Amino acid sequence: MAKPAPNKVRIRSKSLIKVLVISLLAHVAILLTIGGVVIFSAATQDSVEFEAPTAIPEQPPQVPIQIKINSNPTPPKKVIAAPAVSVIDISDIEVPTISQNSRVAFGTGELGGNWSTIEAKMPDIDFFGVKTSSQSIVFVMDISGSMIGDERGPEGFKIVADEILKVLQSMSDNGSQTKFNIIGFAGGVETLSGSVREINEATIQRTKNWLRRMDPAKALKRDQTFDSIDWNKYQDGLHAGTRTDLALKKAFSMNPEQIILLSDGEPTGVSVDEILMLTAKLQEKQPNPVKINTISYRSKDGRSFMNALASRNSGEYLAVE
Repeated sequence: MAKPAPNKVRIRSKSLIKVLVISLLAHVAILLTIGGVVIFSAATQDSVEFEAPTAIPEQPPQVPIQIKINSNPTPPKKVIAAPAVSVIDISDIEVPTISQNSRVAFGTGELGGNWSTIEAKMPDIDFFGVKTSSQSIVFVMDISGSMIGDERGPEGFKIVADEILKVLQSMSDNGSQTKFNIIGFAGGVETLSGSVREINEATIQRTKNWLRRMDPAKALKRDQTFDSIDWNKYQDGLHAGTRTDLALKKAFSMNPEQIILLSDGEPTGVSVDEILMLTAKLQEKQPNPVKINTISYRSKDGRSFMNALASRNSGEYLAVE
């Protein structure tokens, strides 16, 4: 058999190589195209998947709550319906007058189950503005001749006497249980009674007569003045001097709860300091401290003493102009 020519073999080999190269390049192009599409799709998906999430507002930290359990729980309150209120005409109803010592009843608990009474004490003594209440009181009045002199005038003591009678009558009208006595003092001491007495019409009338006898103005005759009288000689010196110390001793001996002292001047016979010391000693002997109220009567003399006496004995000082 005859062999092919060498030129023909070479031509076939070159053609085959070209086909192979073209085929390879076509495959590479296809692979590159497919790879690019895949890479582009993956990149686009990653950008979507890895977008930053929407910010969520931060919640404040929760505070722990402590719950206490009451071992004795309070029972629920009972609600009671109020009854219907009707209007009542009280124009014709007499309301009783409240006295100085009145008792008031009140209820506590549901519907006022527990009833109690309290006693309301109101001042039943108002003497020249000194307002007080007491189970027993002694009025200590200056009866010296100066009580009708200078600014006080001939009616000076009578004004004081009328004030005492007005207080006693008011206490009697209000049913006061206070017991009283009156001491008049000048160079000595005069007393209405030996001890404190109940207030009634009989004792008020007796007081009126006694005060009339104690008035230094009875020494005045026609055209006479305070300065024209020798008080040391008139009625054996009944209206001469101002022995406040003797009056206080007598008042303490009656064991009162309170004393009201009225005077128009400085004490005589002893010093102010001696009287203050005397009063302190008298207080020590009492089962309970005695309250001393003082009144300066239309005079600037003795005011510092009267003020000191009241302040040291839990009392009130007042000046009557």
